[in-house]
Amino acid sequence: MDLQIMSSYELREKKPVRAFLAVGTVEAHGPAPLGTDNIIPQALVRELIKEFDGVVLPPFNYGINKSLQAHAGSLGISQESFQGVIYDIGRGLKQHGFEEFIIVNGHGGNSGALKAVAYKIHSDFGLRVVVLEWWGMVDSDEHFPEGMVGHAGLDEISLVIHEYPELLDGLQKTGRVRASSFKPGLLLYPNTISILMYHGEKEIDYSLLSKERADKFFEAVVQSMKELLGEVLEGWSRMD
Repeated sequence: MDLQIMSSYELREKKPVRAFLAVGTVEAHGPAPLGTDNIIPQALVRELIKEFDGVVLPPFNYGINKSLQAHAGSLGISQESFQGVIYDIGRGLKQHGFEEFIIVNGHGGNSGALKAVAYKIHSDFGLRVVVLEWWGMVDSDEHFPEGMVGHAGLDEISLVIHEYPELLDGLQKTGRVRASSFKPGLLLYPNTISILMYHGEKEIDYSLLSKERADKFFEAVVQSMKELLGEVLEGWSRMD
């Protein structure tokens, strides 16, 4: 059920208890879409709702950007604003009879803030809250043994390709481009490149992307997320 096209009459009649929210941000991802971190969680929510009853809330597409905020098109908001919106959504859900709040996050910069606000929502309103993040669901290195995984990496952009295969040709033609990497002891604002590799690569080769690999990786993420959420929901049911 999509809340945006439901009426209040329908909501009162059906009395759903579980709500799904996709959250992300608008942020530079090299040659890939600025909305990458929104595209992915929205796609995952659409898959989860096929198996688990609930209501899909309108997505929240703005998050906490830091080292990439200076790159063209990045539109981040403050941590206080981000947490305030999530908290108020939780309060509204409680007001209207919801009991479970499933948040699917597509942006690592939101993680710390979500951890804190999820607990506050639970503590203040008694809602059961779970935050799911796709990068913790599967081992990207297993699916991309050549490496080049990370922010705008082969793994993340494959999930975008699954949703928008029409982007594949242009990305493949981009080929090899410069990338940055995470280094112990280094902090910089802004990061000089909006492609951030987790294993130290200085380049990424987008010609390695393919629709077949993208679909396979997406399905692996979805399956793992469904299994984990199923375990959580079963555990909650045993607490009643």
